Amino acid sequence: MPALVGFEIVEQEKHRCVIKNITESSLEFESLLVRVFNLLESMGEEMAEHLEKGERDLEYISFIDHTVNRFIGFCLRSLNKYGFKEHYKTPSMYAILQGLEHLGDLYKDLAEEIFLGRMKLHSDFLRGFREVNHLLKEYRHLFYHFDDQKAVAFVHHYREVRKRIQKLPSSQLTFLTSALLRVIITELLSNQLTLR
Repeated sequence: MPALVGFEIVEQEKHRCVIKNITESSLEFESLLVRVFNLLESMGEEMAEHLEKGERDLEYISFIDHTVNRFIGFCLRSLNKYGFKEHYKTPSMYAILQGLEHLGDLYKDLAEEIFLGRMKLHSDFLRGFREVNHLLKEYRHLFYHFDDQKAVAFVHHYREVRKRIQKLPSSQLTFLTSALLRVIITELLSNQLTLR
């Protein structure tokens, strides 16, 4: 698709997309951040659904990742230009955005490995992958509604998922899924704690 200056794909699935003008003043940093979370969750959910059906055609995931990267680029430029609403939190927010971009890249890399047939999917992989996706949703909730007890519960859930994934047969899938987990806990949650 040729570039349309100021327009971005804000929602994308395998057979449809929604395009909006992001230069309008009504679409600010917070709105784009919500869209980034939506797109990342969509990437994970759609990959899981396609894998459950035995479909390996996940090439479109790279297009979603491209949109995530563009939105995050816009958010990073906004932080550089204006800072976060509470300026002392700008560096942490910057790091969280980079973690979200890294997460999108990992989803894309995983989709490419599966699409190219370099991976043999293990029966337990899909369950572990869904748990990683659920952790992203938990993190999103924690991001917008932080609570100390929920953060502790999140870390415990993360550790349980990590243990289960580490029991899978050694492969790049296990590595990539573990990488997804590391991003969620180290790049996202650790910086979230500094936003408090």
